[in-house]
Amino acid sequence: MHLIHVPQNDLSPVGGPCGYLYNLKNGLDAIDCNEIDFLPALPFAKRAIRKASFLVHSHQSLEQKLEYRADELLTYLKRDNKPSVDYSRYRSIHFHATRDLYAYRKSLEHYDGSVVLTSHTPCVPFDEVYESYKRLTNKTVQSELKILEKVDEYAFQRADVVVFPCKAAEEPYYHTWKRYSDIRKEMNVQYLLTGSPEVVAKSSSDLIRNQYSIPSDAFVVSFVGRHNDIKGYPDLIKIAKKVLSQRSDVYFLIAGKINDTIDFPKSDRWIEAGWTNDPYSIINASDLFILPNRETYFDLVLIEVLSLGIPVLASCTGGNKWFSSINAPGINLFKSEDEAIESIFKAYAMYKMDSFCFTPSNKEIYREYFTVNEFARNYIRLITTIQRDANAD
Repeated sequence: MHLIHVPQNDLSPVGGPCGYLYNLKNGLDAIDCNEIDFLPALPFAKRAIRKASFLVHSHQSLEQKLEYRADELLTYLKRDNKPSVDYSRYRSIHFHATRDLYAYRKSLEHYDGSVVLTSHTPCVPFDEVYESYKRLTNKTVQSELKILEKVDEYAFQRADVVVFPCKAAEEPYYHTWKRYSDIRKEMNVQYLLTGSPEVVAKSSSDLIRNQYSIPSDAFVVSFVGRHNDIKGYPDLIKIAKKVLSQRSDVYFLIAGKINDTIDFPKSDRWIEAGWTNDPYSIINASDLFILPNRETYFDLVLIEVLSLGIPVLASCTGGNKWFSSINAPGINLFKSEDEAIESIFKAYAMYKMDSFCFTPSNKEIYREYFTVNEFARNYIRLITTIQRDANAD
């Protein structure tokens, strides 16, 4: 038996590990796998307390919220956490956050099975947390958060196997953690491509274009994601400004919470749709999806875009680099703003000549590599191999 160390009722179709595992669970169920357990569902009372706590603190100032969340994290790491299951029942346990592995370190002291770790963050976890708390003015709390680097170091060294989606997904870890290359030498690293359900647009392309006053014959570039540096939003703005100045029938349709601290183009052809619960209709209404990440792990949205059949232009970084290995005509990578602009103009020219159709190709790539069933089958193979190798030792 194998244990995934996340409560089953935490799984939901969102980003991060909970969404990743939600997709995996769907695939495992679809192929009738019953050799893999999740942690028991978190009791309703505990979930209610968690929700009530969030509501109470949601009305506080940013500083108060940051202090509260930091205190919760530090308390979790310091206390003696007891597992809700008997670890000895399982030949392997898969943690999906370095903080979780560290928090249960005492319970793992006498565990003789294989400990597996996937971190999921687009950079080393402690660096992502530092970025989240950089506006915290309480120096004492900031100092206490320095323990997080030791948390990551312990987790990567304690794990018997560390799983990344692909080799290129490790790239941000080398970039954001000087010690990673030394720690990496002692790690047993395995790779597992992620998967996602095929997504569906709720509204037609024509309806979305009418909603945002986009002509039916315009060339539309879409972006869906957080409006921050690591997602490449400022770089997208630079790219768009040059494209918009040279082509009058190109539009940029942007979804995601608007970031008021970054000035985006003041143009009728740069459309900020804001946060939406139907991003797939936005993407489906476009002719090209751009993913300009500065650093990336293995972005789920790219897989979702492939399932829609929309062509992709992505930065040549992190997990995006995996796609260069399959020579997909509907997925282009760029290394600079100039390359991105050139690729957009090439796509635009092909569109105008009615030769810009990569829907069958991208859907075929999705179905070959990224369905939830394929994800689940590959996961079972990975865990079987880990358990077999542990027995061989």
